[in-house]
Amino acid sequence: MPQWILYLFCFEILCFSGGQRFDVEHQIPTLSIWLVTCFIAYLNRERDYKIEEWIVGVAFTLFLMGWMLLSTVVVNNFSDFFFLSYLLFPLGMVISLYSFDFYKVRECLLRLLSLIMVISIIVHFGYNLEIIPGELEGDAEKPLTMSLYFFNVGWGVLIENTLTRFSSIYWEPGQCQIVIMYVLVLFTDDIQKHIYDIVYLLKKYGILLLSILLTGSTTGYIVFALFVSSLLLFNGNMLNQKKILPLFLSALLAIGIFAFFYLSDVVQSKLELSESISDENSYAIRMADNIACFTVAMEHPVFGLGVNSAELNAELDSYGNTTASNGWLFSAAQMGFVYIIVMIIAMYLNIRKMNFGMLAVVPLLILILSQANEYATFFPIMWMYCCPFGFYHDDIDEEQYLDIEILKNDS
Repeated sequence: MPQWILYLFCFEILCFSGGQRFDVEHQIPTLSIWLVTCFIAYLNRERDYKIEEWIVGVAFTLFLMGWMLLSTVVVNNFSDFFFLSYLLFPLGMVISLYSFDFYKVRECLLRLLSLIMVISIIVHFGYNLEIIPGELEGDAEKPLTMSLYFFNVGWGVLIENTLTRFSSIYWEPGQCQIVIMYVLVLFTDDIQKHIYDIVYLLKKYGILLLSILLTGSTTGYIVFALFVSSLLLFNGNMLNQKKILPLFLSALLAIGIFAFFYLSDVVQSKLELSESISDENSYAIRMADNIACFTVAMEHPVFGLGVNSAELNAELDSYGNTTASNGWLFSAAQMGFVYIIVMIIAMYLNIRKMNFGMLAVVPLLILILSQANEYATFFPIMWMYCCPFGFYHDDIDEEQYLDIEILKNDS
């Protein structure tokens, strides 16, 4: 497969997973470009595969697409065509992902995301130093400050009178941290293998770490701390060696890292809001969102009320929902708990195929917690975990891999 197809595919995964100028503002053009790219990837696939093998691999995703349509178009009355995002993003993955090698995709995603973050950080600091201009856009209640058209530079305050929170190309810092964490989790095995090689980790993942810190996202801080702590606590090499001192030191380090992020001003200031009597702070809004989405989901547990239907929005409003900020509960309110349960099962099974060298439930929980901060579970970055890759080999080029496959078939 030509390299440009791989890079275009990965670039679209990153841009179309919450990019303010892409799927958020221009749904139909984005979905059209996505499908064309995925179809080109399919036509340039590295090997043919049996149709029965493909159907088994994508069965969960096909079920989710069908369930969404059943819930939105048949059981409930759809109000607009927003449900196409829940259909066409996974459809593109179903068409194309079986054509890609897991290790090549994750390396490409890391390179591209690091490049996007580097450029975004330069623009972000340029805006805060008043070198690069920004323009207010959007409605009066929630305006966005966009710089150089693509970069969201004015979302909240990280350091008073000094620095705004970092969103990169995404609609807010919370979505930015989700994309970063979903890429980092792809490297669970590599990060765990080099967990004590600080130079290696900073060289390869330092830009993403800096980006997480700049977001000022409470969820991002907690999830990242849990991620690193789990890699220390569930380190396969340490557990296999059964040496008490290294295990004890790893546990202390894990506790220290978690405490560092948990006691940060970003997290503590959010926790202090939980004691406030105001109904307008971020904590209160998100709690109201969770309760509203969960209540609607419990009242309609099988099919929900459909994607973005008028009935759904009316019921959520009546229970005090503002932003539907928990993606899992919001999706359950739209399509029922069946949809969410099947999606999580699909993610678990595909994480096992990624062979991270630790219990698959650990990275799965990291992904679930990260996505609990934003409403959208339909982006490509999510479906990358729900659909299987065509290849899971490492340190072997395509010709060697195809030769091995030919030998297997001949034998």
